[in-house]
Amino acid sequence: MILQYDWGTPLYDLSIDLRYKILREPLGLKFDKDSLEKETNCLHFGVFGECYNILACLYLVPEKEGLHLKQMAVDTPFQRKGLGKKLIDDVENTMLCLGFDSIFMHARKTAIGFYEKLGYTKIGEEFEEVGIPHYKMLKKITAKRI
Repeated sequence: MILQYDWGTPLYDLSIDLRYKILREPLGLKFDKDSLEKETNCLHFGVFGECYNILACLYLVPEKEGLHLKQMAVDTPFQRKGLGKKLIDDVENTMLCLGFDSIFMHARKTAIGFYEKLGYTKIGEEFEEVGIPHYKMLKKITAKRI
């Protein structure tokens, strides 16, 4: 099931653990209190299995140029099984209903193909963030056909 949850809740804590495991730990990075407190007013989403174990997550930051998708992570055993696509599709539909019309992100170069398949387009040149190559990507979101 896909749930939206608030900062500081037990579901948020599970998402921090997953984001650390998948995104931060391999780079030798840790979370600090200040960076996590910046997520207080963000929109947090996750895919949860039985007993609320977290399978995938992401969060969105409303900014002037649109919604900034950040730190999408899918737990290793569930990668390449459609969970990431399902999570993004659900989040896009939810945000469209709330009046947003675009989502952008700083995507790791290794994830570009995944996001391109979902309709995101590279904007600008490659840049480095957290020591690895990234591209800015953008998508104008529209209603999905059922």
